[in-house]
Amino acid sequence: MNDTAEIQFLPGKYARFRVHTWIDWMASAFKTVETWKLRHKTRRQLAAADARILKDVGISEAQRFIEANKSFWEK
Repeated sequence: MNDTAEIQFLPGKYARFRVHTWIDWMASAFKTVETWKLRHKTRRQLAAADARILKDVGISEAQRFIEANKSFWEK
């Protein structure tokens, strides 16, 4: 029985570290996906914007073309 208690103690001690690492990784992955979704949405909106909106925002047609044609993972 002593061996069993020691085996259960050591994994439990390190399991907390693994759980926190897993939670941090999942939170980071979720944040990345949310960022990608926002970029995709705003680039679609930018591509659909007319000249009046572009003038209000202060970007040119060339800048819009460059930004709207980026992939969602590009900054």
